[in-house]
Amino acid sequence: MSADPPSDSSSRLQLLEWRPLHHKTLRGFATVPLAPPGLIVCDLPVHRLFALMPGKPLFDKDGQVLTDEYGTRKYPPGAPARS
Repeated sequence: MSADPPSDSSSRLQLLEWRPLHHKTLRGFATVPLAPPGLIVCDLPVHRLFALMPGKPLFDKDGQVLTDEYGTRKYPPGAPARS
């Protein structure tokens, strides 16, 4: 059983940015807006059959992973508010 795709364009995603990167099932990274809250989700990893919320850590100028005072990895904000 399969569902029919939405007939109105309001429920479709808009692609703001695409950075291709082929590695195993990974195809690249996308930036998309989410409506109606007006959020923009940056660096969504897009695989052959699915996309995930962003989850890459932040790095310093020497390429080392940034951590907080407890040693936990720091991550960039995944969904900044649109102005």
